[in-house]
Amino acid sequence: MRILKLQFENINSLRGKFEVDFTDPALSERGIFAILGTTGSGKTTILDAITLALYGKTPRLEISGTANELMTRGTGFCWSEVLFEATVNGRALEFRSAWDQARAHRKAGRNLQGPGMHLYQVSPKQPGDDWEAQGVRVVPKKVAEITGLDFERFNRTCLLAQGQFAAFLDAAPDDRAAILEQITGTAIYCQLSKAAHENHKETTDRIKAMKNELQGVEIITPDQFAAQEQKVGALLADLEAGEKERRTIRQHIDWLNNLNGLHQRREQQVTAQQGLAAERLAHAEDLQRLAAGRRAETAREALTQRDGLAGQRRETEARLQAARDQLPQAQARVAAARAGLVQAEEALASFQGKAEGERRLIREARGKDQQITGLAEQEAAALQARDALAGQATDLEKALAALTRDIAGLEARRDALAQEMAKAPLDGNLGADLKRFGDLDGHLQANLAKEGEAAKQVAVHRQAVLEADKAQAAADLAFRKAEKKLQAREAEREGAKASLEMAFPGVTLAALQRALVTTEKQRAAAENLVEAGAAWRDLAAEERQTKTQVERRTREIEAAGKALEQLEAQRGQIEERITAITEEMALSKEIKDLEERRAELEEGKPCPLCGSLEHPFVAGKGLPQADAGSNEARLKKEKASLKKADAALKKARDTVSQLTSEQAADERSLATQARSRTTLTRKWEKVSRVFTACPAPEEEKKLAALAKAVGKAAEKAQEELAAFQTARTALEAVEVGVQEARTALQACRNALTAAQGELNQARALEKTAVQHQADLAAQTAVLQSRLVGEVLTYGLSDYGAETLEILRKRWAAWQKRQKELEETSRKEQKARGELEVGTAKKDGLGSQLEEQKGKVGQAQAALAAARAERTALFGDRIPDVEERRLETALADLQKKEGTARAAAHEAEVRAKGLQSTVETLSESMADLGRKLEQAGNALAAAIAAAGFAGEADLQAALLAVPEFQRLADLEKGFDTRATQLAAGIAMLDRQIQEKEAARPTTRSPGELAQEEARLAEAGAGRRQAWEAELQILTRFKADRQKNQELQERILQAEKDGFPWSLLDKLIGHSEGAKFQKFAQGLTFARLVDQANVQLKKLTDRYSLANDGLELQIVDHYIANLRASARNLSGGEKFLASLALALGLASMVGRKYRVDTLFIDEGFGALDPEALETAIAVLCSLQQQGKLIGVISHVKALEARLPVRIEVQRLGAGFSTISGPGCSHQR
Repeated sequence: MRILKLQFENINSLRGKFEVDFTDPALSERGIFAILGTTGSGKTTILDAITLALYGKTPRLEISGTANELMTRGTGFCWSEVLFEATVNGRALEFRSAWDQARAHRKAGRNLQGPGMHLYQVSPKQPGDDWEAQGVRVVPKKVAEITGLDFERFNRTCLLAQGQFAAFLDAAPDDRAAILEQITGTAIYCQLSKAAHENHKETTDRIKAMKNELQGVEIITPDQFAAQEQKVGALLADLEAGEKERRTIRQHIDWLNNLNGLHQRREQQVTAQQGLAAERLAHAEDLQRLAAGRRAETAREALTQRDGLAGQRRETEARLQAARDQLPQAQARVAAARAGLVQAEEALASFQGKAEGERRLIREARGKDQQITGLAEQEAAALQARDALAGQATDLEKALAALTRDIAGLEARRDALAQEMAKAPLDGNLGADLKRFGDLDGHLQANLAKEGEAAKQVAVHRQAVLEADKAQAAADLAFRKAEKKLQAREAEREGAKASLEMAFPGVTLAALQRALVTTEKQRAAAENLVEAGAAWRDLAAEERQTKTQVERRTREIEAAGKALEQLEAQRGQIEERITAITEEMALSKEIKDLEERRAELEEGKPCPLCGSLEHPFVAGKGLPQADAGSNEARLKKEKASLKKADAALKKARDTVSQLTSEQAADERSLATQARSRTTLTRKWEKVSRVFTACPAPEEEKKLAALAKAVGKAAEKAQEELAAFQTARTALEAVEVGVQEARTALQACRNALTAAQGELNQARALEKTAVQHQADLAAQTAVLQSRLVGEVLTYGLSDYGAETLEILRKRWAAWQKRQKELEETSRKEQKARGELEVGTAKKDGLGSQLEEQKGKVGQAQAALAAARAERTALFGDRIPDVEERRLETALADLQKKEGTARAAAHEAEVRAKGLQSTVETLSESMADLGRKLEQAGNALAAAIAAAGFAGEADLQAALLAVPEFQRLADLEKGFDTRATQLAAGIAMLDRQIQEKEAARPTTRSPGELAQEEARLAEAGAGRRQAWEAELQILTRFKADRQKNQELQERILQAEKDGFPWSLLDKLIGHSEGAKFQKFAQGLTFARLVDQANVQLKKLTDRYSLANDGLELQIVDHYIANLRASARNLSGGEKFLASLALALGLASMVGRKYRVDTLFIDEGFGALDPEALETAIAVLCSLQQQGKLIGVISHVKALEARLPVRIEVQRLGAGFSTISGPGCSHQR
């Protein structure tokens, strides 16, 4: 990458448009040039403009839409553009990258707008070229893609970090890692090390948590799981079989209930049919009226038509007579209205002739009034203009006098300020020099602080030497004491071993532990046998008791069942007697209800109810006879007996149900006891295997004796083991003391070695600190001398703590006077201009005032003449008032004429209407007479057709509409109910026959209910057992599934965590130091290799070598002598730091050639000899085909680097650029 041209405008102190052409022959042929200027003049602004154009930001400041500290103050926009060359895919291409930002409307002080960036390809394009872009996010990425350098790499490659490496060489060992990380950008390795450690820790914690959770999941064996499944399946099959049987019994009960319901409904239908026949007979008279009303309805329309025509004829006759009576009066009103209209027309015509003359006179008077108004306005305007001119003239004279006084005061102040500034002419340069003085003072204060710190370090290191010497002596004494203690401990250990062997010859700890385990196992087994024997005996007693209860309840259930059957049979007999009595009572009631109808029956004629021709009971012979009172008493008695039977039956059923439940509970207890016996048997067999001979469970005393004997044996074994362990513990305690003595001896030996090393290191550090203190004192003296020379120009013979503040106050005072002088001159010039303008304006106002007075006189004369003419014409009358009076009178006459005309017209219309009404009504009367005659004939024919004797009979037979509708609905209801009842009885008979044909059981409802209750209770017990076992099986399945999922998750987590575990072992560290140190070591070693390559191009005398982060320089002219970089001279240190900077640039841009380099630091603090060395080295860089820009304020560079770009101050904080390839446009 080579930068060809730079253009920018309004960046920092460089106000205006600037251009630097790096292809100018004076720059490109020499290959090296200097960018010179005083401190703060704006040299580094050139580099800021380059990075702005390429990447939209600078190393020093960030740019955003709300803040821009690079834009020149007082301007509304800034921009930067770079033309550069880069090799892309083997082609050398030129590109132009630009950045810009402006304030609103490009005016200073307005709000900042968002920045913009553009990238253009200047070289001819070929297919596939897609490099152009725009936007502050896209363009920097495209530039990095083209050049291979992002913003950070560009700053490390093109802007050499020589000053940072100089700081690295001077830094303490603990601070070098941080500086090297900042220079080389190796912070990522620290982050990787932390990430590897944290991810491995997170994975390990997650696996540990899952394993802990896995231990809490209980898993049964496959055989146990299969057995549980079989058990649940068997219980479910048993439950389903019982439910199926119960559903069958329920279906039988429902069938019997449905059949009984059908019989009851048929009886209800027959009873309703009989009631309907009686109800129809009761309404026979109403039905006859309905039949007569239906015949009369055929003549209703003819009757209604005849009556309507008769009414119309009467109404028309009345209206005709009224119209004939009103007609003469209407004709008289027409004659009177016509006479009134003629009089009104004559009065209106007479007034209109007189009004025309009055209107003409009013128009002339109104014209005169308008003329007077205009002349009065002209007079007022002339007077106002005259007064305004007079006021302006007075105000202007006062203002001119005040301006004259102000000018005199400003002239006096300007002369006084000029005299004050002439007394200290050099103070005007303080604005440019104060920053340089401040920088030098900062260096001086920093050196003084370092010098004080160095003195403290010398004292610290001297104290450290004394303390290290004392520590070495103490460590030597401690070592000798530790040797003696170890010898004593070893002798004590031998004595303890001999005592243990004598007390327990040939005995081992393992043998005693095995004996104790065996006896403890036998004691636990004996205790279990005693407990199992007691449980065995208790269980046998419970089984005997339960079997006795089962036999007793079986006998009770059989007796209760027989009693229940007897009660059900008794209840059935009672129900049969109640049914017979009820049927007999119903028959008696029916016979009584049909007694009246039976009297109407005649032999040979059909019955109106059933249609039969035979009537065996017409005379009452053969009818069953019954006593109603006797039947009711019998029915009441039987119902009471039925109620008692139901109560006894319910009590018997409850007894059977309770006994059945208790028996089922006893049977379940027997099953549970059997299972318990099986469990106890297995437990007994398992525990008794411990002994060669074991008593039976029933032998309680033998079991107790066995337990007592085994307990004594266990206690004896435990006592022997405790005694052995006590002796063994004493020996181990002595052994621990021996090991502690050995550890203490080794610690003392290590402490002695460390104390010797610390003493040597303390002496070396003391020597280094003394040398560093001397170097800092020399640098302080140089800076103090330079500052004294600088301030001597301003009349100060010495430099002290208050010198800078004095100069700042002088500069502030000079600025204040300069600003006041400029402001005074500006005000004076402005006042003189205003005085000239005011004088000229005053002369013009005088002539205007005289002219305006003449206009006032003319306007007043014309107004008086117009007023005299108007008085002669119309007097003092007002035209508008007279005109309104005239128009009001005319409107009244016109209104009267219109009213008379309307009245005449209305009278004529009313008379004509009455005449037309008389004629129309006469014709209607004749027509209605003909229609009325025809309607009377039609009504007579309709009465005869309906079978009535006359109109009176017809009127009597006609029914009102509500009554007719009521009787019709009554008849229809009787017919509908009869049809429905007959159909319902037939349907019920058919359903009863079908039910009887499909009877599913011969058992009674009581038997079925008892069986259903028994099955329901048994099913509830089976369901409870099935649900309990199913819950156990579900828990087993969930535990198995959870165990499998946890194992799979643990395996997957271990698989996923293996790379992190490996990375943690290799590079992981909680603080990131492990990989960071390794990477920095490799990076620094590579950096030293690259620096040696660059250094060899510069000089063959020196090369670099590193030991960790410690750098040494090798002098090949003096027998390859090695020296620490911290002890280098100024020139040597510059050579080393420059080589490192060039090496870093080579590493960062090793894939891309970088041909434009800038060095912006490191020259200000060099002594003359070191500066000479640095310049010689820089001049040799041009031989490598690179363009080198050296940025500095050191004047000695002017002689060695003849090609210079100079940044010069202009005052007021602004600067300019001059030199080869440079141009400036304001």
